[in-house]
Amino acid sequence: MSAPAQTLRAAVLGAGLGGIAAALRLAAMGMQVTLVERHQDLGGRARVRSVDGYQFDLGPTVITAPELLDELYALFELKREDHLPLVPVEPWYQHN
Repeated sequence: MSAPAQTLRAAVLGAGLGGIAAALRLAAMGMQVTLVERHQDLGGRARVRSVDGYQFDLGPTVITAPELLDELYALFELKREDHLPLVPVEPWYQHN
């Protein structure tokens, strides 16, 4: 009699965009994933902070490679645009 298959487990430290992406990829491979973040909210440097009804971006506000998000959604047979519509910004930066 063979031993039952054991689910591999992984811990990802940091729930910034990279940590979230790593956790999703590991989960798509069938692993049981624990995502650990020291802040109350997710996003790392892409977090938003609310103060007195105002929102402040704590990091990047432009996604320059949306195809990477599409890859993550595809791992779960989902379409990114069904859950996260993106709005093109033109120009997306200006240098003076």
